[in-house]
Amino acid sequence: MTLLLALAILTQDVNSKIDEFAKTIPGDGLAARVRETLLSPAGKPAIKEQIGALTGEARANAAKTAVPDYFKEHFDDEGRLREGSKAHAEELLRELATFESDRKEMRALVDAIADKIPDEPAYNAQVKKILKDENGQLILYATQLRVLAGRDEARIERIIKPLMDLIFEADADGRLVVREAMKEKIEQSLEERYGDKVDRVEKLAKSLAALAEKIKDDGGLNSRLRKAFASSVTAAAILEMKEDVDGVDDAFVERDGKLVIGDEHVETAEKILAKAEEQIRTAGLVRGPMLRYVARIKDDEGLTGRLRKLLSYEWVWTRLDLKLPAGASTSFKEAFDAWFRTVFEEKDGGWTVKEAHADKIEDGLKKFRREAQNIKRGADVIARDAKRVAEGEPVRVFYGCLYGQARTAEIIKAKVEGFSMTDAQGLDLWIAKHFDNGAIRSSSEAAMEALIRKADEIKKQLEKDDIGK
Repeated sequence: MTLLLALAILTQDVNSKIDEFAKTIPGDGLAARVRETLLSPAGKPAIKEQIGALTGEARANAAKTAVPDYFKEHFDDEGRLREGSKAHAEELLRELATFESDRKEMRALVDAIADKIPDEPAYNAQVKKILKDENGQLILYATQLRVLAGRDEARIERIIKPLMDLIFEADADGRLVVREAMKEKIEQSLEERYGDKVDRVEKLAKSLAALAEKIKDDGGLNSRLRKAFASSVTAAAILEMKEDVDGVDDAFVERDGKLVIGDEHVETAEKILAKAEEQIRTAGLVRGPMLRYVARIKDDEGLTGRLRKLLSYEWVWTRLDLKLPAGASTSFKEAFDAWFRTVFEEKDGGWTVKEAHADKIEDGLKKFRREAQNIKRGADVIARDAKRVAEGEPVRVFYGCLYGQARTAEIIKAKVEGFSMTDAQGLDLWIAKHFDNGAIRSSSEAAMEALIRKADEIKKQLEKDDIGK
């Protein structure tokens, strides 16, 4: 199913809802004129213009309350983590651990080259100061190095969001549920694309994980197989490449008490690894954002709950139609070296900022300072609300450090920027604002007159266009 088709389905759905509502409007006079307008072809774009204005207001209100709403979503009144937010909290702590590991490696890398960076020219000293400063390292990591290392989850979230918005909408409690207009298509897709595949993948994944423990860790091909077999992503990749997966362990021989791949199976193993390792990289890129979405999906007994469970499998993430950045390094050292050699060049036994950057360095430093101020400002806002997180909650350490505060601000900003409300939800908002038990509110009479005028303008334009053909 294409995105265009899905959007067409949603548009048809809201048009029918407009007609259904219009037929329920009682009375004569203005009520009759509104009823007639909404049932007309020109009435649809006219009401959608008003719905768009209401959606804009809702987006502005969401931005104002975004930070307290975030903590309310994940923590109760006592500051205890909500049950449905455990996966979210675990991902935040995992991300913090990754950052701390990268930061430790960064300190070591900086210590190894800092003394080789001279203080002349002046901008050389300025860049050197940033590299040696704790906050400078954090800003550099947040703005550049994590992108190079494939850890920019905010960018991945922006890639995933359109797909999630297409499939899900928020219910009255803020939990994600499958859109009514999409249920039939989703049911069909689950049957066609997955069917009994989940059970087959999980069964093979267990076998491979048990086999992985017996494979020799030799630093070469067998080590790669050992690592890959520990992921269910590899099981899915094997099932796509080989219909007969029985006896995978027969491809190995025992040497010195450990299993190694048989010589005659090396070529096949290399092909499997090429596919599996790329898909494992993809799963790693989307892990944090996907688990955060899964945590928001309602865990019910119906289609939504089934889809929630399916989307919790790493191998399923690699089957989604996502245009992810290619070639990101998974080694922080490689990422740091790539950045460092872009900025510095070796000269007289040391490192100096490349002369090609000399005329741009001041603007670059100003931009860096602005980014630092923006990150610190966002972190300060988060720090105030984060105080409500109860003592003893493991995730409290995330919100208590500058990186966690900055990252939370980024997550909330992405959510605000990606705020979406379907036409159907906008219609409900419009009805609630302008009608009381089916009757037009007196305060909304001017808005209804404006709706009718707009529909008349659209009708005249349509007639004019028809005449001109």
